Amino acid sequence: MQFLTLAWQNQGRPTRQAFGNCAAEGLPDAATMSASPFFDYLQPIMPVNLPLPVAANLKPVPGIQLGFAEAGVRKPNRKDVLVMTLAPTATVAGVFTTNRFCAAPVQVCKAHLEGVQIAGQSDPAAASIRALLINTGNANAGTGEAGLADANATCAALAELLACERSQILPFSTGVILEPL
Repeated sequence: MQFLTLAWQNQGRPTRQAFGNCAAEGLPDAATMSASPFFDYLQPIMPVNLPLPVAANLKPVPGIQLGFAEAGVRKPNRKDVLVMTLAPTATVAGVFTTNRFCAAPVQVCKAHLEGVQIAGQSDPAAASIRALLINTGNANAGTGEAGLADANATCAALAELLACERSQILPFSTGVILEPL
């Protein structure tokens, strides 16, 4: 997927510089990629500079409620927190990086999903993930034990508001790395 990210940075057309040594990586060269019908297909759907969706055109998704807030995670006056509450019958799964280094929210998500799986063997009601908590502006990555404590604290705070267990909240963070949340 590296070429897709680079394609965004190059207005939908990859360059040789963006690809580096394509032959060594087993990728086609930039000229081949630029002429590819695949990129002609992708270019119209790339999420770059798309207009904001019109609220009236959005359709509800049964079992999911969305809420957002300005928490001042990195900058004031920005909607930087999203909460997605899930129906008790919702099923949640995770796909995680295989890197040894994982940001605090990734570690907490893994632990919460493992706990839900174990709890579900004896009590299916205890096995439900109730909410996803997403912040932008700070990735909470490379922050050590303090980052883990922060990720767990955000889960605990939301769990208190939703009257559920901390382990029923999955945290996600995106943004600047190596800075405390």
